[in-house]
Amino acid sequence: MGYISEGIYHYRTFNGGEQGNEEFIPGLKAGDNREIMVAVAGYLAESDEQSLVFLPDKDSTRRIAMRLYYEIDLPPAQKAIDELKLLEDTNSRDALLETLEGGIAFHNADLNMV
Repeated sequence: MGYISEGIYHYRTFNGGEQGNEEFIPGLKAGDNREIMVAVAGYLAESDEQSLVFLPDKDSTRRIAMRLYYEIDLPPAQKAIDELKLLEDTNSRDALLETLEGGIAFHNADLNMV
């Protein structure tokens, strides 16, 4: 279990509880956290791993999702697309449909739920 901050993976092992830190992507330097998030998400996607990126506001969530959509080559999330098309039209729904075409999703509190 762990998290990545400024390019460093901070972790605690599940069974033993040992804690440690290690460079997550060799050569990735601390700097703009958004650049690090994009690099880490891309690295994980290329390794067939899923990731969650937490951002402080709706605008950042959408911008980073769109950036990942353009920078990472993933297959469409077709089941989610099919289900989302059944919901009421909103700006968030339309933006989410676009990013789901590239296998990227985001969540904001203003998405309507069925």
